[in-house]
Amino acid sequence: MADAGYPNGFEFTIDCPNNRYINDEEICKALASMWARIGLKVNVNAMRARRTSRRSRVRHVGLPAGLGVPTFDALYSLQSLARTVGSGGDGNFNLAVSAPEFDKLVDGMKSEVDVKKRDEMISKALMLHNQQIMHIPLHNQVHPWAMRKNVTVVHRADNRLSAEWVKID
Repeated sequence: MADAGYPNGFEFTIDCPNNRYINDEEICKALASMWARIGLKVNVNAMRARRTSRRSRVRHVGLPAGLGVPTFDALYSLQSLARTVGSGGDGNFNLAVSAPEFDKLVDGMKSEVDVKKRDEMISKALMLHNQQIMHIPLHNQVHPWAMRKNVTVVHRADNRLSAEWVKID
């Protein structure tokens, strides 16, 4: 923490749902405990899940957010998680990151129709995202499915149901 400019650590609040994800409040408490080891004082504010306004997000360093990508397109995550806050979905879940070079790549992805050029933009943006540690994914929640005794199916890691993998006895 001293190398980062915080020799005495710092304090922040994490608004945490206690009814949205599996073990959501427990995950936040565990994080607070782990972060305490490096000098961070984390106040866990567990509450019923609700949409968080931009005003309340400004006062937080951490905020759990759930994000699913129905299109499997990198733009969806990069635009909402790490692009500088703007309009049209830009930075919807971004708490503090701003990187002009990254933003330019994300903006280019929105309209680039040449697949090779777009893939290059995505690759560069993902490298910047990782190098600058723009967000830290902490938990991958698999959606539980219910079914009958005579039905079996492979539960894919991406939570998509593939009809060809369903077996009915």
